[in-house]
Amino acid sequence: MEHEGLPAEQMQRLRSALTGPLGGVGDKLVWAGIVPTGSALAIVLTVYVSPVVGVAAFLVVYNLVHFALRVWGLAAGWNGGMHVAQKLGKPLIKKGMKVAGPMAALSLGLALPIVGDWLVRHVDAHELLGTGLVALVGILLARWLWPTLGANRYGLAVVAVALILGWL
Repeated sequence: MEHEGLPAEQMQRLRSALTGPLGGVGDKLVWAGIVPTGSALAIVLTVYVSPVVGVAAFLVVYNLVHFALRVWGLAAGWNGGMHVAQKLGKPLIKKGMKVAGPMAALSLGLALPIVGDWLVRHVDAHELLGTGLVALVGILLARWLWPTLGANRYGLAVVAVALILGWL
């Protein structure tokens, strides 16, 4: 728009009007799709290959998609000018937004059992039973004290009880 010589007030109005829709598209694609999917991939690779490979895979996936979105956004803005909002209606963006959530849910759903198995491989029965009891008490207290008990308060209470019992 600057290249076309449009007034600064008009550019500012368009910028303000597009902040929400562009942010919504980016949030859904990146934070609800790519980050969880990349995290699940990193978790699986960390368990089966190595932590370095897992972290590297996450960084590659995230940055490739993030860079592609930035390049697309720059091209859409440069070519679209005042009509850049119409670029949001492209089929590729709509398909990406439809796929992002289910893709993240599927990949995390596949990664969590792998991590759960990996975490309990070297845990003896007493530790596993203790963890299960802490989780059960947390669930029961959360159902009973739902509005006031949060994860942070429960975690702090468990640590306090463990410290007190450890000192006895």
